[in-house]
Amino acid sequence: MRRIIWVCSLVCSSLMFASMAQSQETGQQDLRASVVLIDAASSPGYKVIQEIEKLMDGGVEGSEATKTSLAALAASESETLTTSQKEMLSTYTEASYAFFNALIGGSEIFEATFASIEELPANAGDVVTVAVTFFPEQANEILAAAVLTGEITQEDAIALALLAGANPEDVSTETAAGGDITAVPAPLGAGVGAGGAGGGDTTASTN
Repeated sequence: MRRIIWVCSLVCSSLMFASMAQSQETGQQDLRASVVLIDAASSPGYKVIQEIEKLMDGGVEGSEATKTSLAALAASESETLTTSQKEMLSTYTEASYAFFNALIGGSEIFEATFASIEELPANAGDVVTVAVTFFPEQANEILAAAVLTGEITQEDAIALALLAGANPEDVSTETAAGGDITAVPAPLGAGVGAGGAGGGDTTASTN
């Protein structure tokens, strides 16, 4: 009798752990960048994410998939990205890699911007430029994260965002006039990638 009870307990425990493992796996799948960033599906950055995930689905590890995809997109003659967007990936390789690698890890755009600048403080301007270029409709979110790091001034961040293609109307009148950018920072996730190589000019004119 005790043997039967012991076997039943063992089976129940095994089933419980299997269920927990399945739940964890499902949770990880839900962290796919294409799911997290679905609200930005119309942005050029979402196309980049999709290309990276194609490689990951084929078995390539996340950071390697990011590096390979960015290099391929920058050199590609396809119309997936515009010429200026391809040049952006070629010019700001380090910032592009850090930013998209953070997104692939499951970070929101705010998180990815903040984490990338924390990783590359000397390239804060590059991160803002890349982030706004590929996610222009999220410019305010990107600016809030950038200024919050303390590595770039509000004026420089706004100037770079506008140069990168942000709609002036997307940057609030108060912000454009020099008011404070405010945002409630999201908890930083684990999807923070290592830096690549290269990087562009981090200076900007606010005149």
